[in-house]
Amino acid sequence: MAYMLRPVGNIRKQEKRQFLRYAHKAGAGSRRVYSQIMFDLYVTKTDTTYPDTGSLPPKLADLHAIAHDDAVDLDDPNSENIVKFMKNAIRLNSRESRVCGVGKPYMDERTNKVGLLEMGNADVLGLETSKEESRQFYIRKPPKMSTDRKEANSLTNGDNIVLGFHTRVGPDSPTEYYDMIADVARVGTENMTVRASEFIRKEGGIHAELVDFSIGGFKIESSKSFLEYVLGEDYGLMDFEEQVQILENTCYMLNFYPKLRFNRETEMYIPEVPMKIQILGKIVRVELSTGPEGGNPEVKSFGLKFYYDPSEYSCDSYEYDRWELIRDFKENKHFREIHNSLNGLIAFLENSSR
Repeated sequence: MAYMLRPVGNIRKQEKRQFLRYAHKAGAGSRRVYSQIMFDLYVTKTDTTYPDTGSLPPKLADLHAIAHDDAVDLDDPNSENIVKFMKNAIRLNSRESRVCGVGKPYMDERTNKVGLLEMGNADVLGLETSKEESRQFYIRKPPKMSTDRKEANSLTNGDNIVLGFHTRVGPDSPTEYYDMIADVARVGTENMTVRASEFIRKEGGIHAELVDFSIGGFKIESSKSFLEYVLGEDYGLMDFEEQVQILENTCYMLNFYPKLRFNRETEMYIPEVPMKIQILGKIVRVELSTGPEGGNPEVKSFGLKFYYDPSEYSCDSYEYDRWELIRDFKENKHFREIHNSLNGLIAFLENSSR
């Protein structure tokens, strides 16, 4: 038996996505994955929730992250042990990844707001030869550092800097990311001597499997550990509608760590992005799969939208503590840069293959 169908109306697009999406996980769709720009994504829930109705507040403050795991494997976190821990962690990386990202807290006199100036990655020196325990160590001058002391991105003796580094513990474990605070002890011709403080912080979010991303948001896979982290270990006893409501009302801190792999032919498309991109987001779409033996549906993946950009940096807690709503027709500047770079890269690769 068969039917012949004749359309009687116009075709309408039901999908509400506003931006071009880029695949991140191979096999998750028909789109090609461009390995030149990848991310490690960590999601941290906060004590802030979004309102069910009405408009969102234009600014957020006093937001506190609820870490999934932020314990640092140090019995005595003094400055000498922190330097030793940092060097041992960086030694596990490949030679080109034995670097630290350098940031400088700086107050903009025009806006009277403190931000973190990203100065690029600097090689950490003396990893193989130095055996003495000291709070001092040596790094290359970061690429965006200015020699003019009047410039905001200059560094002089006594300046406070934020150093970010990472380490890969094992092939099946996600990369671990850390922040530490140091002072500039001496600026040489090519290298710098820095002196560690007793401050170190581990990325405390839960690692999420990124499926795809765009300027305005992204999609991640669901997992039992993620649901237990957000909803609690007994989330299976909750009504499904209640689970979805909590998931969608929670404000999430999103930490993207870009992993850039470019060669000489494509280096012109390298985006200028920091070591860590921070945004606040919200789950706006929950995709379901059929439960076992026809039971209750299970959460398969989440679609999240970017809602707040960081606006002010705290020199006490060394993190962004004030956030501004991303207005309509605006995007996060770092993902705009990534979007432009990917567009140029894709056009270049397509032309080269013809």
